[in-house]
This record gives sequence, C-alpha cells and structure tokens, in this order.
Amino acid sequence: MGDQINRLLLRMADAFDDLAGWMISQSQDLDLYIFAARCSTISPVFQVFRVAFGFMQKEYSNKVDHLIKVSETVPSIQAMIDQEIESKTVRHGGNTRSLLRVIRGLDVTRLFFLEYTCPNVRMFTIYVF
Repeated sequence: MGDQINRLLLRMADAFDDLAGWMISQSQDLDLYIFAARCSTISPVFQVFRVAFGFMQKEYSNKVDHLIKVSETVPSIQAMIDQEIESKTVRHGGNTRSLLRVIRGLDVTRLFFLEYTCPNVRMFTIYVF
C-alpha cells in the first residue's frame, strides 16, 4: 500500500511540476486539455484515501472528464470563461462550474496533505469564488 501511494504521489507531483513549467513558459492562456489531464492524476488519490475523499471521488472525476471533453471544442480556460460570459451561462451549471469544482477539489486535496504532513499548523483558506 505504501509503495502504491508513493507512486501516485510522485505521478501527481510530476504532472503538476509539468503544468507549472508550462504555465511559466507560456505567455498565453492555459490550455484546457493540459489543465484537465494534469488534474486527472489526482483521482487515484481519492480512491486510496476513501475515508477522507469518498464523497468527492465521483464528482471530481466527472468534472475533470467533462473538462477534457470540453477541451475538444474550446482551446483554453480563458476562452471557455469568455464564451460562457458572452452566452450568459456562467451561473447555470456550465463548464465554468465544472472548472470551479475541480479547483475546489484541488484545494481540498492541498489542505488535506498540508494537514497530513503538518498537523500542528492551522490553516485558513479564503475563497475568492
């Protein structure tokens, strides 16, 4: 079990290092497919930590899969947001809502691992959304 977790965590770290490098080197908007594909590497972590993440696993995976499918027709995150603002569908369960859920899932995962690795540190998160 420990070796499986280590492999998952290394794959996650590699994916997000890759994403961070891509974001730093690009002056353009973040590619939606690249973002969603990197986020999909977290889904197996939810399966390993079922007790902590059982409630999130299916919803997070569904939202990431949805963003991957949307990336076939929308090239970037900013284009997706602009498209929904223009069509006035931002607040009606559209693609940006899936993006928001994925970002919140990432934040919950980040906080879990911070608590797991630094249990004596109290954390406060302010949501801008």
